[in-house]
Amino acid sequence: MGKPSGPAPQVNGISPNQGTPGTKLTIRGENLGNTASDLLHVFIGGIDVGRSAQWFSPKKLTAITPLGEGELEIVVVTDSGGIGTAAVIYRQNMLRVVSPQTVVTYWPEDDRRVAPTSGSTSGGSSGSTVAVGCVPGAELDHSTGLPMSELSRISMPLSDSALREIYPRSGSVHLADKDFNPVMFLLKFYKNSNFNDLLVTVKNFRQSMGQEGPSEPVNVIRTNLVLIFRCLDGMDSLRRRLDNEKKSIETNNSNDLRLESILYDTRTLGHRLFEDILKRRDRGDSIKNAISVLQRYQFLFNLPHAIRTNISKGDYNLVLNDYLRAKSLFSNSDAEVLRRVYIDVENVVAKFSVMLRKQLISMPIDCDDARHKIGYLTQLEVDYDPGWLCLTYFKDWLIDQLRNYQRISHQDMVDGNSMKSKQFDGSNIIGNLLSVDSKSSVMNPDSFILFAEDFYGVPPMVGMVKAVCRLLTTHVIQFWRLGTAYISGQLNYNNQKSYDKLDQTSSTNDPKAAWLQINLELVHSVSNHMRDIVLEAFSTTSNETSLTDHLLECIKEYRQCCSSLPLSEMSSEICDIFAKLAYDLRKLAVRGIFLRAQLTIETLQIKERWDVDLTDTDGGITKLPLLYEDIIADSFILCEDQVFPRTSIEKPLFDSDELQERFPEWSGIGMISFIAVSQRLADQIEHTVQRAHGQDESSNDNQQSWIDSGVNNLRNSGQNIISQARGLLLVLNNVEWVACHANYRLLNLYKSLGYVAVDRLKATLDEAWDEGRKDICSRYVKLRSEWLCLPLQSYLLNLLPSERYINTKKKDDIYLINGMFLLI
Repeated sequence: MGKPSGPAPQVNGISPNQGTPGTKLTIRGENLGNTASDLLHVFIGGIDVGRSAQWFSPKKLTAITPLGEGELEIVVVTDSGGIGTAAVIYRQNMLRVVSPQTVVTYWPEDDRRVAPTSGSTSGGSSGSTVAVGCVPGAELDHSTGLPMSELSRISMPLSDSALREIYPRSGSVHLADKDFNPVMFLLKFYKNSNFNDLLVTVKNFRQSMGQEGPSEPVNVIRTNLVLIFRCLDGMDSLRRRLDNEKKSIETNNSNDLRLESILYDTRTLGHRLFEDILKRRDRGDSIKNAISVLQRYQFLFNLPHAIRTNISKGDYNLVLNDYLRAKSLFSNSDAEVLRRVYIDVENVVAKFSVMLRKQLISMPIDCDDARHKIGYLTQLEVDYDPGWLCLTYFKDWLIDQLRNYQRISHQDMVDGNSMKSKQFDGSNIIGNLLSVDSKSSVMNPDSFILFAEDFYGVPPMVGMVKAVCRLLTTHVIQFWRLGTAYISGQLNYNNQKSYDKLDQTSSTNDPKAAWLQINLELVHSVSNHMRDIVLEAFSTTSNETSLTDHLLECIKEYRQCCSSLPLSEMSSEICDIFAKLAYDLRKLAVRGIFLRAQLTIETLQIKERWDVDLTDTDGGITKLPLLYEDIIADSFILCEDQVFPRTSIEKPLFDSDELQERFPEWSGIGMISFIAVSQRLADQIEHTVQRAHGQDESSNDNQQSWIDSGVNNLRNSGQNIISQARGLLLVLNNVEWVACHANYRLLNLYKSLGYVAVDRLKATLDEAWDEGRKDICSRYVKLRSEWLCLPLQSYLLNLLPSERYINTKKKDDIYLINGMFLLI
C-alpha cells in the first residue's frame, strides 16, 4: 500500500448490529474505496474477511463475519485512504440454533459441511444441532482453514497484495485447497513467529485433527444406520418393479401396434371432418398475424400518408422526426414488406427534398426561413451544400435586381421623363422592358422587380438610389445575416459527396474566403450601378441645377441607408467600397453645388432691374452684389454637409489631395463668374451705344436706351431709364463693392467652415477682380470720351491727319481718343 492520497475510510453504520459467525454484514460509511480494486482489507474483530467482502459503492460494502464472540471492531483499509476508523461495534454470539425452517443468509464457500447430529442420550434424531461432547477449538475456520484455537494466537495476517510482492508465485494459503503452498501459508499467518511458536502451532493442528467430533462422517453414519438401511431397501424394491414393467411391455408389443393403427385412423378421420374448419382457422390465424403486423408496424405503414399530410400543413419538423425514426428502424430491415414500404417513404422524402430546394432558391427569402430549410436539407443528407447554394442564388438575385433598376432608370432617361403612371406592373417590365437572364427564371418564374414604386414621379437617378437603398436595408441585410451564420459554422454541412451534379464551386475548404468573395462581388455591383446611373444622369442632361438638388437628395438617402446597415460587423474591404462610393457622390455633389452657383450667378444679368441703393460710403449699387453674396454663401454652407463626414464610413474630403487642389479652384470659378456677368452687362451697354450711332444724327433719339428687351419691357411699365454712362458706372461700382465687402465676408465664411487653401482662393479672386475692374473702367472712360469728342470729330479730321487719331491706345492712365487727350 502506497502513501494515502485521500481521506481515510470511516464506518458509520452496520446492519445487523449483532449476530453469529457467518452473518452477512452490510457496512455503510464514507470513503470505503473508490473502486473494488481500491478496497484492500476488511477486518472484523482483528480477522481479515476481505475475501468475502463485496464492494458496491464508496458508501456501501458487505462482508461475512468470522468466528469470534463479544464486541468486534470493524476496520476498513483502502489503497487511497489507508487504515480507517469505525463509529460502531458489532456484537457476536457463538451459540446458534437452526431449525428446519430457519432462513440462512449465507452458505460458506468451504468443502467442510456440518452434518446434523442427534443428542448422545437418545438413539434417534432430536432435531437439535447442539453437539454433546464437542471439544472447544476442534472446528476449523472456513475462511482460513485454521483451528479455532489457533486464531487467537496469530497476529494480523499479511494482505494478499503484500504477499504477492514478497512471494510472487501461484498457490493458495487455504489448507483445504488443492494448490496449497506452505511457504505462502507461513508468510501470511506466521511471518513474525519463531521456532517455538511454530512447534506450538504444530501441536494445536495435531490436536485439532485428532479429536473426533459429532460432525465427523463416521459418527453421522453410526447414528443414522437404521435410516440408511431403510432407504436401501426402498430403492431395491423400486428397481425390481421397473424391471417387471419393462418385461411386460416387450411381450404385449402386438397390442400396441394395433392400438397405434386405430389412433392413426381416428386422427385421419378427425382431420377429414374438420378440414374446412381447420383451413378457416389457419386463414383466420394468417389474418390475425397480418393484423398484428400492421398494428405492430402501423407507424411505418402510415408514414407515407402522414408525411404528405404534414408537408401540406407545413409541419416540417414532424416530417423529419418521423423519417429519421423510420430510417433508424427499417433502413436495414430483412422483411420484404417492410423494405417496400420504406422505399415508398424514401420516394416521398426525395420529393420533399426537391420541394425544399425549390423553396430555398426562390428569392427573396428571409434569413430565418432559409436557415430552417437549410437545416432540414442538412438532416436529409442531400448531395450538395444547401447553405452555399442559397447564398449564391441570393447573390445572383440581388445583382439581377440592381440590373433591373439600372435598366428602368436608363429607359426613363432615354424617354426624357419619369414614371408618372400609378398603373405599374413589375412583371410586365420583366417581359417587355427588361431582358431577364435564364438564371432569374430558374430562381423564381413569378418574380417581379421589387420597390419599383420608388420610380413613380421622381427623377430616374433618385428612383434608382431609393430602390437600391431599400434593397440594401431589407434583403442585403438578410443576405449578410445568412452569410455570417454560414461562416460561423451554424449551417455546417459535412457531407463529402460530389458537387458535380449542381455544377457549383464547393466552399468546404475555406468558407470564409468564399463568402468574402461573393459578398465583395455583390457590394461592387451595388457601388458600380449607383455610380454609373449618377454619372449617366449628369452626362445626359443640360439642367445641372436641378440635377444637383437630386444628387443631394440621393446622398441623404444613401447616408440614411448606411446608418442602418451593420457595417461595423462587415470586413474592411466591404466598408471601403461603401466609403469610396460615398466619397465619389460627395465629390460630385460639391462640384455640382459650385457649378449650380456659377450658372445661377451667370443668369443674374437678366434679373438686373437697376434698382439703386445709395449710401454715403459706397455710393450706388444695384441688387446684383447682394444676390451674388447670398448664392455663394449658401453654396459654402451646402458644401459643409458634403465635405465633412456624417456617417461612420465617411472621411473628410480634404483627406484627398485631389480635393485640396480642386475645392478652392471650384469655389473661385463660381465666384469669378460675377465678373463675367458684369462684363456682359457692359457689353449690352456698348451694343446699345453702337445702335445709337447707326441712327440719324439729327434725331433727338441718338442717345436712346442701351438696355435689352427685358429692360425695355420695364421701361414700358413706367420705370425710369438711366443713361448708358451711368449704367457702366453702376456696373463698375458693383464690382468694386463686391471686392471690398462681399468677397471679404465670403472669405471669412470660407475660413470659418474649415475649408482649405483660403490664401490661394483670395489670390485668385484679387487677380480676377483687378482685371475685371480695369476692363469695365476702360469701357466707361471710352464711352464718356466718345460722347464728349463726337461734336469735334469732323473739325479735328480737317486739321490733323486722320492716321494719328483713328486708333485708341492707353498709356499711363491717359487715353487718346480721336486726337483728343483726356486726363482721368
